[in-house]
Amino acid sequence: MKALVLTIKAAALILGAFAVFWFGYIWIADYGDGVASGTYEALADGQETTLVLRPDHTFHQTRVSSGVPVHGDGTWRRIGEGGLVFSGAVLALPHQRLMPNGDAYATLNKTAGIWPPFISLDSTTTAPIYRKSLFGHSH
Repeated sequence: MKALVLTIKAAALILGAFAVFWFGYIWIADYGDGVASGTYEALADGQETTLVLRPDHTFHQTRVSSGVPVHGDGTWRRIGEGGLVFSGAVLALPHQRLMPNGDAYATLNKTAGIWPPFISLDSTTTAPIYRKSLFGHSH
């Protein structure tokens, strides 16, 4: 009887560890639209920029330089696990590289899967990083 109880406890422990690992992996590996959508903010060379990624794959961007706001709208799509492509009126930040057609490439990053994610821009040097605002507003 005692051996049966120990076997059941061991099986429950193994099953519990597997469940924790499985759900943790699902959370860490999730780069879906729900994770990407939201409000991101960046600051570069005195320019404040807000980027809103909507679940319908459209974006709105506002860049304020010397107190003057400029707005851009377009679409975004995912490529691969964490890749993003922005098309439309992309307002490039300093050191950000745009493709000849005006598209911008970026990468959605999650440090060890920990919230919140951030977006690093495709650049020739160190470009600013968009940090997700957990309490951001939608435009």
